[in-house]
Amino acid sequence: MPHQATQCAKGRRVMTHRIISKFLLVFIIAGMTSVATAEIAKPETFNIKSYGAIGDGVAVNTEAIQKTIDACHAAGGGVVRVPVGDFVIGTIQLKSNIALSLDYGASLLGSQEMKDYPTDQLRPAREGNSECLLYAEDATNIRLEGLGVIDGRGTSKAFPRRSGPGGRDNRPRLIRFENCENLTFSGLTYKRPAFWGLHLIDCKNIHFDAVTVRFRNNNYNNGGLDIDGCENVLIENCDISAGDDAICLKSSKKTCRNIVVRGCRPDSNTAALKFGTSSRGGFIDVRVTNCYFHDCPMGAIKLLSVDGGRLENVDISRVAMEDVGNPIFLRLGGRGKTYGEGAATVGTLKNIRICDVVAKLTIEDRAKTVEAEGARTHNFSIKEMHLADESVIGIGA
Repeated sequence: MPHQATQCAKGRRVMTHRIISKFLLVFIIAGMTSVATAEIAKPETFNIKSYGAIGDGVAVNTEAIQKTIDACHAAGGGVVRVPVGDFVIGTIQLKSNIALSLDYGASLLGSQEMKDYPTDQLRPAREGNSECLLYAEDATNIRLEGLGVIDGRGTSKAFPRRSGPGGRDNRPRLIRFENCENLTFSGLTYKRPAFWGLHLIDCKNIHFDAVTVRFRNNNYNNGGLDIDGCENVLIENCDISAGDDAICLKSSKKTCRNIVVRGCRPDSNTAALKFGTSSRGGFIDVRVTNCYFHDCPMGAIKLLSVDGGRLENVDISRVAMEDVGNPIFLRLGGRGKTYGEGAATVGTLKNIRICDVVAKLTIEDRAKTVEAEGARTHNFSIKEMHLADESVIGIGA
C-alpha cells in the first residue's frame, strides 16, 4: 500500500506538471480577461430599464434587453446591468465585450411561450434542438456575473417533450454558446432549463467560479455543465445539482483538452462527472481534484470513449463520494455512431490515474468497471480507493 501511494503521488506530480504547463495559457488568458474586465468597467453601465425593461414578472422584455446589449456592443463593450426585479425574456443574443451583471434580487425568467424562442437567427445546433434562452456565437470576452438568478422556468408542464411540430422536441436550453473565447461565469444561480443547461460548444478559455446550478427533478435531459470540444477550462468552487450529468465533457467533433475541475460539489440523478457519451474528438489532459460527489444513484464517475476518440492523461484525485451507486465506470468501445463521417474505430485509453477516492455506497451495484475492446488501454490505475461497503472490481472486454 505505501508503494502504491508513492506511485500514485508520483503519477499525480507528473500529471499535474503536464497539465499545469499546458494550462499556463489559461492563466495568461485569464490575466488578459481580467484586464479586459477592468476595461469593461470603465465605460458607462447600460441599465436595461433605460431601454424599456419592466421587472414585474409579466411583461416580456426580450426586445428591450436585446436593445441594451446591442447598444453596449456598439459602444465598444461594457456592463449590461440587470437591477432588482423579475424580467421575463425569450431568446437573447450576447455579443463580444459584454458583461451581463445581475444584482442581488434580479432575475431573468425564461418565457413559457414557445413563440419567444425563434431559431431563424441562430446557428443550427450540432446535437439536440436549437432553441435556447441565452445564445452567443463567434464572440469573445463575455462575462455572466453577479448574485442574481437566471431561471429558465422550463418545467415539464410548460415544456413537455416532443410537443413541437411533427413531434419534434423543441424544448429550449438555458445557454448555448458556440465557438466563443474568453468566457467567465461567476456567482450567478442557474435554475430550471427545459432541456440542457449550460452548453458550450468549441469554445476556448473558460472559467466557471462559484456558480450555483439547480436543475434536479425539473424536466428531462437537465444536464448541468455540458462542455463540448472546448479547450482551457477551469471549473472551481461550483455547487451543481442536475437532473442529468452534472459536469459532462463531450467531444462531438473537437477534442476536449486542458480541463481542470476543483473544489466542486456536484450531485445528479445520473453522474456527477462524465466524459461522453459523445466522444469523437476525445478527452486529453484533464485534472479533477478535491471534490465532493454525492447523491448519484446511477454512478459518480463515468469515463466513456465510444466514438473513436482518445481518452488520455486524466488525473482524478482527492474525491469524496457519499450516497452513490457505481463509484467509477470506464468504457472503451464503439457504439456505431457516425456523426456523418463514417463509422469510427475504437479509440484508445492511456495514462488514466484515479487516486485517493473515498466512497460511501448505497446502491447494490458496487462495481468499479472497466469495459475494453482489444489491447487499447495503457497505463491505467486505480489506487488508494476506500469503499464503505464491500465491492467488486469488474474488468470486461
